[in-house]
Amino acid sequence: MGFGYTDSADVNISGNTMNNNPQGITVFWWGITNLIDTIVTGNMIDSNTYGILIGTCNKWTIENNEITNNYIGIYIMESKGIEAHRNNIVGNTWGAYNAIGSGDPDEWELNAELNYWGSPTGPNRELPNGKWVGKGDKVSANVNFVPRLPHPYEHFQNRFK
Repeated sequence: MGFGYTDSADVNISGNTMNNNPQGITVFWWGITNLIDTIVTGNMIDSNTYGILIGTCNKWTIENNEITNNYIGIYIMESKGIEAHRNNIVGNTWGAYNAIGSGDPDEWELNAELNYWGSPTGPNRELPNGKWVGKGDKVSANVNFVPRLPHPYEHFQNRFK
């Protein structure tokens, strides 16, 4: 594992490189209270099975990261209030996968607006008729990716040159 923790709040994970691990960043909470108010920013998360794996956590912000070449870039399960913005999510089999909890699907939605998904056409996603559209990384149901960035987020890329 690149980085993992449980039982904390107000955590900032910033400026790291996590590559070639089963999980780049992994956070689970198995208790009654959830891990909350975590910020993941300015990281290179590359070539892991799971880039970012979040389970039963609330109020996360994932922004300005390079999330590349993972099996699943962002995987969340039973987590609410997760936002991912201005990330370059490229070369992953699944860019974002949301395994929602029970209840209203809208309250479990991953807000993934303003990310670049590896193609100007946006992420590859399944329409209600079963057809897949978009040429970027795949996204599951309950991932809101509109509006999306048509090009890589440039400000972040310059930091790693």
